Amino acid sequence: MVIIIRQSSCSLAPCGRRGSDDAIGIQLREKSEIGERIKRIIQELEYLIDSADEGRIYKEGIATAIIGKPNVGKSSLLNALLKEERAIVTPIPGTTRDVIEEWVNIKGMPLRILDTAGIRHTEDIVEMEGVKRSREALKNADLVLLLMDRSTLLSDEDKKLMGEVKDKRVIVVLNKADLPSKVKEGEIKNYLPDKDIVSISALNGDGIDGLRSAISNLLLQNKVATGERPIITNLRHKLAIERARTSLENLQASLKDEMSEEFLAVDLRGALNALGEITGETATEDILEKIFQEFCIGK
Repeated sequence: MVIIIRQSSCSLAPCGRRGSDDAIGIQLREKSEIGERIKRIIQELEYLIDSADEGRIYKEGIATAIIGKPNVGKSSLLNALLKEERAIVTPIPGTTRDVIEEWVNIKGMPLRILDTAGIRHTEDIVEMEGVKRSREALKNADLVLLLMDRSTLLSDEDKKLMGEVKDKRVIVVLNKADLPSKVKEGEIKNYLPDKDIVSISALNGDGIDGLRSAISNLLLQNKVATGERPIITNLRHKLAIERARTSLENLQASLKDEMSEEFLAVDLRGALNALGEITGETATEDILEKIFQEFCIGK
C-alpha cells in the first residue's frame, strides 16, 4: 500500500489526472488496505479524545469535596489526608465557615481537596453563606467523600445528603471508628447501593490508607495507567484531534463512494492540517494569537 502526497502543477479543475500547483496528488493502491489503515488511525484518535478527561485530571487535579453535616470530622479528615494540621478542628459544630482548598497526591493522582462547611439548615447569615459554597463545591466536584459519624444514628440530614449525591462519583466515609458503631452499612446501601463504604478514624488515622486505596481504585476504573499510553491534557489539542477524526471519516466516505483524487486530497489535507496544529507544522492566525496570549515572548 502506498499513499503519496505531493504538490501538483495542475488546477483542481479537470486537467488530466492532476490538480493545481496548490493541490495534492494522491496515488492510491489497494483502497481496501488504505481504508483499514485509516480505520486504525481513527481508532487511535478516538482513544486520545477519550483520554482528555483523564488528562484534565492530571493537569488540573481531581476536585474532591468532603461533604457532610456539621461536626462529623470533615476538617479532621482533611488534616489526616494531608498529614498536617491545616484546618481548625473544634468540637463546636459549624467551625468551618468557608471552603478550604488543599492539594494531596494519592498514588500518583493529584487531588484538589475541598473541606466544606457542614451542610444543614441555619439562620446564621455567615454559616448560610458557607453552606451555599459547600453546595457549589458539591455540584462541581469530580469526587465526593460523603462523611458521616458512625457513632450516631443516621439523621435526616445524612439521608438527605445521600439522596443528593447518589448520581455523583462518591465514597461513603464512616468516621469515628474508634467509637462503638450505631450505623449499619446495610442502611446506607438502601440509599447508595453501588457506592463504596470505608470506615476510618480521622482522629488517630485508622483506615486512612484504606480510604486512599478506595479513592485510587474508583478513579482508575476503566482508565489507562499513567505512562502506558499518551493522554491529552490540552483542550485545543483535543479539538484539533476531533477535527482530524472528522476529516478522516469524510475520507472514508469518499473512498467508499469512489470519489476522485481531488476530493480525497481535500479530506486528507484537512486531517494533516488539524494534526499539524499540535505538532507545530500548521500555524493559523488563531493559534499564533493564542500562543502570544499564553506566553510572554521577548521584551
